[in-house]
Amino acid sequence: MITTANEDLYQACREIKNFGADPSGGSSRFTCIRADGTNGRVPELSAALGLLECGRVQQRIVRRQELIQEYVRGLAGCAAYRVIQQRGGSCSYYKCIVLLNGIDRDFLRDFSKSRGISFTGEVYHRGVHSMQVFSDGGQKATAGRQPQKMPDTETACANHACPPLYPELSSQDVQRVCAVMREAVASFQRRGGTLSH
Repeated sequence: MITTANEDLYQACREIKNFGADPSGGSSRFTCIRADGTNGRVPELSAALGLLECGRVQQRIVRRQELIQEYVRGLAGCAAYRVIQQRGGSCSYYKCIVLLNGIDRDFLRDFSKSRGISFTGEVYHRGVHSMQVFSDGGQKATAGRQPQKMPDTETACANHACPPLYPELSSQDVQRVCAVMREAVASFQRRGGTLSH
């Protein structure tokens, strides 16, 4: 979905989404005026689902916000985890991002999965700056450049996990996830793992 108040951008989008055709050409005169056109029209089923989502988006965001608070309460006092929360404004919480303090992410994911809980994918498993196209001259624009070091980004990428978060979860579901995450810490430490300080 694209929203804009810019008339030129609006017209360009209308042309591109319809095979590059001139939208003022009428229904019987298909005149292609752009080479970058595509079939970007929304299929009816997708449009119906989109309309459904528009009607319930606010209540789903509120529910995600409530579930984030359940995670905050459920993991409070556990040194291995810190739930990221937006400081101001309103956040849709597309994902629940939990910073990890010492516990191995793969261990946590495997431990949780063995107990029936699947974590979602990380926000970024690797920083964009370390991906091949940017790090080794994968494109002419970056040829000869040395990979940039971004220690904060690299630390954040390596030390976060995303437990399940979708509006259909109950508070009890989140409490169970938190209990398993706490069990994972205890198991990790029993196996000789240590948490950072």
